[in-house]
Amino acid sequence: MAIYLIIDAVIVSDTLLVKPSKVTDVTLLVGIKEVLKNIQYCNKSITIPSQGLSSKKVTKACKDLITQEDKFDQVFNTGNKPVSDDNTSLRVNSYSFHTR
Repeated sequence: MAIYLIIDAVIVSDTLLVKPSKVTDVTLLVGIKEVLKNIQYCNKSITIPSQGLSSKKVTKACKDLITQEDKFDQVFNTGNKPVSDDNTSLRVNSYSFHTR
């Protein structure tokens, strides 16, 4: 059994960067792609990498996010074009969390 404990972490370009901390537990650090193995491409701009999210929940999340994106584009009359700061996609990382 592996225990993954990430504290004060920052994600930069699919790499996990960890700041020093006073963690005394066993810590294994892995890349995001090793944890979030399931990737759902909802549309050209929305992606959901997940860890253990059921296909039913992923489908619903995609539907809800696409609906919200469409509503945003309608309200702000964006013409479905991203803002000028190169903001072209949304990635929603979904982690599995279990307590004992």
